[in-house]
Parts: sequence; structure tokens; C-alpha cells
Amino acid sequence: MSFIVVRSISSCVPSNTSCNDKRYIKGVTDMYEAFIRECDRNGCMYKVYHLGVWKRKRRKVIKDFHNECYDCKLKGIITNGTKKHPLEVHHIKPLKLFPHLFLEETYIDEEGNEKRNLIPLCHKCHDIREGRFKENVTKFVNEERW
Repeated sequence: MSFIVVRSISSCVPSNTSCNDKRYIKGVTDMYEAFIRECDRNGCMYKVYHLGVWKRKRRKVIKDFHNECYDCKLKGIITNGTKKHPLEVHHIKPLKLFPHLFLEETYIDEEGNEKRNLIPLCHKCHDIREGRFKENVTKFVNEERW
């Protein structure tokens, strides 16, 4: 099992390349995409969320939304993240299917409209969005009892 170690983006590109250079940006995007695919293959996607670049992006997204859960706010409820229960950042476009959108706050949909890709959610809303939330389902009880 081999892993790509991402320590410094600047060490991955030539010194004569500007950070705004499209070749630099594509190289960085390709590097993260390869890392995400490798983690997915090896069952260690959690490593993606330990990268410093992700932690910085996560803080920025949460700050941009004033430390409030996006879905709760749509329902008229204010849910702020706390140190004990921090907000999570959700990828609208699933990371496993769209690794090139890993750090992108927006994406262009099929109709050419710009949409949010990263939104802050409380744990409960994130579970609902990811389909991890199971309602209490009672099992069928046979009507005939003796």
C-alpha cells in the first residue's frame, strides 16, 4: 500500500511558477485528486480531512456562513458550532465522485449556473444529507398473538 504524502504544495511545482499560473493550479488540483483517489482505494478517506489545506478551507467556509448550520438556518433554526460540537463542512458534489472539486467552494451546474459546493452543517443535518440518519422503524408484529 503506497500513500502520497502532501507536505508542501510549493515543493511540488517548479520555483519559477507563479501561484496564479494555470499550470500551477492544475498541478495542485491533480496532486490532490490523485491523493483522494488513493485514499478512496485504500479505505482511508479520513486522511484527506487531516490535510492543512482542508482545515483552512473548512474554517473559511464556516466563517463565511457566520458559524451557522446551513440547513437549520433554512428551517428557521439557528444552530451554531461550538468547541464541543463543531460544524462539519459538506461537499454538495460527493468527494469520491468529484475529487477535482475538493477545495472548490462553488461549481458550475449543467445549466451554467454557479452553485455552492461547500456548506457548513451541524452533525445531525450532515447525517441526514449523507443518508446516515436512520429513523426508528418498528418491526412488523404479527397480528395473531397467543
